[in-house]
Amino acid sequence: MPKYNVSRSNPTSSTAPACELCGAEATDLQTASIAGASVTVCKDCDSHNDTQDKDTPNARTERTQKATTGSGIHGDSSHWEENGVDYTADPLPHLKDNYSDLAQTARQEAGLTEEELAIDLNISTTDVIAIETGRAIQAGISGTTISHLETHLDVELRDKTDTPS
Repeated sequence: MPKYNVSRSNPTSSTAPACELCGAEATDLQTASIAGASVTVCKDCDSHNDTQDKDTPNARTERTQKATTGSGIHGDSSHWEENGVDYTADPLPHLKDNYSDLAQTARQEAGLTEEELAIDLNISTTDVIAIETGRAIQAGISGTTISHLETHLDVELRDKTDTPS
């Protein structure tokens, strides 16, 4: 008898065992673990079994694709292994609270689109948008990029009060 009767028939009308998920009467029921509970299920509901082997052809293909595309790092890494990574080489300087508005206004006054400014500075449009929306830190914008932007648009984005003397 299923824990929850979902069939339209009278539950007492048959003595055949029934799937505890869908209520289908079947003689070839299997025990499955579903959401941590051990239940008796039919072949159709066995696909919900948490412990069954999930190594289907599609799953194998997906793992293979992830393995080949996910390891897309090729080339010589000896430079990084020998010298390490210096994240302080080009840090983002402290910027004014309203740097995003200042950058956007300066670009618009220069008559440039985000795309044109990106081309002029040899950066991505995404970087320009990140600066103009106040997400320079999250986007990993470099100090050099900020310097080039300030020079190109004749705008001051750095907070001079935090500049060491």
